[in-house]
Amino acid sequence: MDYALPMLALVTWTTIIWWALLLVRLSEIKANKLLPAQLNTPEDARELLSLRQNMLARNFANLLELPMLFYILGTLSILLEVDSKFSVLLAWLFVASRVAHSLIHTGYNTVLHRFYAYVLGGLILTTWVITMLLNSVLL
Repeated sequence: MDYALPMLALVTWTTIIWWALLLVRLSEIKANKLLPAQLNTPEDARELLSLRQNMLARNFANLLELPMLFYILGTLSILLEVDSKFSVLLAWLFVASRVAHSLIHTGYNTVLHRFYAYVLGGLILTTWVITMLLNSVLL
C-alpha cells in the first residue's frame, strides 16, 4: 500500500503554510520597520504583528503537533508492510482534515468549525491506531 503519498501531501501542505507564514511575517517586519530583537518571543510576535501572521504561525505549529502521530503511523505501516486499503483511506482522510483545519484556521476562523476538523483528524488517527492494533493481534 502506498502510505508515502498522503505523507508527502501533508508535508507539502505544511511547507505551503510555512511559506505563507514566512512571506507574511517578512512583509510585516519590513512594513513596520521592526528589528529582529523586537521579536524574541512568540508573545512579541503576537503583540507586534498582525492577527493573520499569528494565525499562520499557530497553524504551522498545529501542523507539527497532531500530524506527528500521522507520520509515525504512516512510517510504521510502511515498515511493517501493512497492506490495508482502509488504512490508506484513513491516511488520506487525515490529510483532508488537516487541510480543512488549516483553511478554516487561516481563513474565516470559526472556532467550532476548526474544532470539528481537529476532532475529526484525531478520530481518524484513533481509528487507524485501533485498526493497526487489531491487525497486529489478529495476524
